[in-house]
Amino acid sequence: MTLGRLPGLIRGRQAVLTSATVRVGGAALLAIGVVLGVRWLGAEQFGLSVVALAAGQLVAFPMTAMERLVIRAVATHDGARARHVVRRVLGYAALVAVVGSLTVVGLALSGKGDLAVLIGAATVSALSAGLVTTAQAACRASGRLGWGQMPNELLRPAVTILAYPVALAVAPGVSGALATGLASAATLAVLLLMPRDVLPAGEVGLVTDAPAALGAFLLISAVALGVERGYSLVLSAVSGPAEVAAFTVALRVIQLANFGQAFGTFFYSPAVAAALAGPEAELNRVAGLARRVRVVGLLSALPAVVLCLAAPSLVEAVVGGGLDLGPLLAVVSIPVLVAALGGPAQVIMIMAGQERAVAAIYLLGLVVSAGVWWLSGMVGALAATTAMAVAFVPWNVAQVFAARLLLGRWF
Repeated sequence: MTLGRLPGLIRGRQAVLTSATVRVGGAALLAIGVVLGVRWLGAEQFGLSVVALAAGQLVAFPMTAMERLVIRAVATHDGARARHVVRRVLGYAALVAVVGSLTVVGLALSGKGDLAVLIGAATVSALSAGLVTTAQAACRASGRLGWGQMPNELLRPAVTILAYPVALAVAPGVSGALATGLASAATLAVLLLMPRDVLPAGEVGLVTDAPAALGAFLLISAVALGVERGYSLVLSAVSGPAEVAAFTVALRVIQLANFGQAFGTFFYSPAVAAALAGPEAELNRVAGLARRVRVVGLLSALPAVVLCLAAPSLVEAVVGGGLDLGPLLAVVSIPVLVAALGGPAQVIMIMAGQERAVAAIYLLGLVVSAGVWWLSGMVGALAATTAMAVAFVPWNVAQVFAARLLLGRWF
């Protein structure tokens, strides 16, 4: 190593460590938020807070679906595509704001105040999820890693915890939905402070493959949210908020266990996009990045799997609320381990422009997952968690083989 390369190496390591610290802090806040939410609000109100968030994220999926496309466009300096996508996101956000506001006003005037609060919280959550996620994606791809992760990773879980006692003091009967709305509004307000000069130079031009690409990303996001958030809404309707709370804990365990994998894909996605751009893709470099993501992912996944299988009662004691989590955590351990072993195959395929193949895999996984839930006759949180695992496992396995088939090597 030459001395001239040393400053760049230090900056690179510093960026990784800083981003990892933010991710770890965000994961800790997320775990604390789940525990305090169940303990302070009770299982039913915490379940309603999850319902409000889930509904908002489902509404926001046409915006959040564009995250990877924004990263690919900005990282490869495709200004026309980046601006094309941002304009679509802003247009949809305006539609959500208008429809949501009119619905809340109509419900309030008709005397359905509790439902108005729930819809209002979902609307603000949708706007926050869509607009902040898009802005963060552009910041990450342009090298502004702080703005590219802190709003959703640190601010949202922190203000959610602060919103619980405020909502309880102001409106105990709708504290769950109100807490979600307050946290989403605070996160949305951060947009006023985020940098505006992160998109590459270039005007909005003709992007010939835009309809197919946008459609594929919408389908991927719709299916993923259908499993993660849509299942929460179905569970709420058929089994009640308490079962939603148990399912949410299982989902949060997956997210926390895979935070290493999420961090790896977050940090290296722009580098993967850049390596795959151009007439000759740097597949060896991509394979090296994939190995890094897989190692980081296993560092968080393996301890979580051991905890889920060997000490589920410890998780139950920490969460509280009288939730029976043992069977759910046993099921959860499977997708956690498979996702970590599978690595960043999905990111590699998307950054290589193979989003339609990913969309086909996701759609097939959803059909199998919903079919298993329907035909099994199971009810409650265990049914939803099992169905979720049935979707997650084939997605990860199929994408590894698809990447090998389409790009010509294992990653």
